[in-house]
Amino acid sequence: MKRKLFTAAAFVILLAAAAAYWRLTIAEAGVRYGLSAANIDDARFTVTELTPFRLTLSDIRVGKELSAKTAEIVFDIANLSERPVTRLVLRGVRADATVDGPLRRRLMPSGGTQEPLSKEKIGQILGALPALEVHDARLTVAAEGRVLIVSGSLKAKREGMDKVAGTLVVDVEQAKPGKDAKTASFVLPKVAVRSAFTVDREVLAFDGGVSAARHLSAKAKGRHRLIDGTGNADINLDLVRFGPGGPLLTHLLSNSTGMNIKAGTMAGEARVSWNDKGIAGTASLKIDGLEMSDETTGVDIEGLSAEINVDRFVPLRTPPGQVIRIRRVAAGTDLTDLTLRFSLESEAASAYPLLRVEDFDAGFIGGTFNVRPTVLDPAGKENNAVIDLANVDLAALFALIGVDGVSGEGRLGGVIPVRQVAAAVGITGGKIAAAGPGTLRIRSAAVNRALAQGGKDVALMLSALANFRYQVLTVEVDKELQGEGRILLKTRGHNPAVLDGRPFAININMSGNVDRIAAVIAQALNLPAALVRSIVPKAE
Repeated sequence: MKRKLFTAAAFVILLAAAAAYWRLTIAEAGVRYGLSAANIDDARFTVTELTPFRLTLSDIRVGKELSAKTAEIVFDIANLSERPVTRLVLRGVRADATVDGPLRRRLMPSGGTQEPLSKEKIGQILGALPALEVHDARLTVAAEGRVLIVSGSLKAKREGMDKVAGTLVVDVEQAKPGKDAKTASFVLPKVAVRSAFTVDREVLAFDGGVSAARHLSAKAKGRHRLIDGTGNADINLDLVRFGPGGPLLTHLLSNSTGMNIKAGTMAGEARVSWNDKGIAGTASLKIDGLEMSDETTGVDIEGLSAEINVDRFVPLRTPPGQVIRIRRVAAGTDLTDLTLRFSLESEAASAYPLLRVEDFDAGFIGGTFNVRPTVLDPAGKENNAVIDLANVDLAALFALIGVDGVSGEGRLGGVIPVRQVAAAVGITGGKIAAAGPGTLRIRSAAVNRALAQGGKDVALMLSALANFRYQVLTVEVDKELQGEGRILLKTRGHNPAVLDGRPFAININMSGNVDRIAAVIAQALNLPAALVRSIVPKAE
């Protein structure tokens, strides 16, 4: 009797084991059939659990670029004919989607962008979609010289026949390149995305936030129509405070601009829309109290404020009348109370938008420095401009030019046409004249050498220049792009202590360091370009 019971028990166990084995085998065949219907024929997996309510797969791999540790599929056996799967949980998903890689070709068989979905197709997807959870997912994307890693999680559940709601948590960062890798010039900061979303019939709505590089955060709320690919979003950039703890723009742009942000605040907002023709929209950016330095030019900027409006994104454009104000620019010789009015205009051939200068003036050696309306290319090798000087101090101007032993009282103004090619500056026909009578005192070894061979009359002239009361005074400045400059001083006047105030007309070719005033001009012209490079990413 005991032997019969033992034999029966063993038979039951054997039947149970066989049933379990064949159940898993049948389940595997069913999964493969479902994947084949979705044109996925190269999947590998292991069925680790099957109950009337749940199927669990592990070690899932589709081709070489897509895998998952586990997939848990929950059934509704009472609804097998209509919507059998009520919940799908994926863990440890890994995907490698290069721009033209196998995964992209699998998702987009034509190799192009997906066509908009029809209402019927959207209804079918939403009607069949189970509650979905994706945990510990990571997608690797290679494009434009960068490798990006997108990691995070997703939860979604049904809220009716045609509506799905959920949350998305994603971090995006650029992978570290290998030693020999060719990468883009600009390293992207880590970006975190947190958003709630709904899909209601053909409309995807989202409301969330984005943060990057510790100091930058923004909120975005918008809609995207799945049926035709159109959409819009409102984006608000939270107030950014710059400081020694982590200058954001340095992190974003130091590789391409050398800008070091020391203090200040920035905020902005944008309204963006898109369709099959591209992206459009408007934006505004407000900057206040910004202090920064440009390591490439040695320029320090203090107290920068700006309100910049963009009326087109692609290509980038601003309306006329944008204003940047700067309290002080330390560039060898200071520029103070600077005001730049401008607009940005994009051209396909330029890495940055062209900067159309409407008005650019600043305090300069006791007077004013003004750049006449012109167009500057921040990325160009050559720029041309005409600079007007007004009411500048005579002694300070000669000190800037680098002529020793020249002093006096008086105010000068004039025009300096300049041509800048790379780092070289040329001046053609620069002319600065006294606004009225003044005093010129020259006790310069350079002037003595220039007049040394002139005889008795020149000796009298040198005596007169020791305390010369001029009626007319002009300084002509010329400089080749490569080579020394020329300074011609022309003056008429007298010295009361020489020959009873006899009038003199004096022309002197003076040797001065024209490179110093050329350097100041170059730094002034580079300043708008540096500001554009600090605000606008380089087109690649």
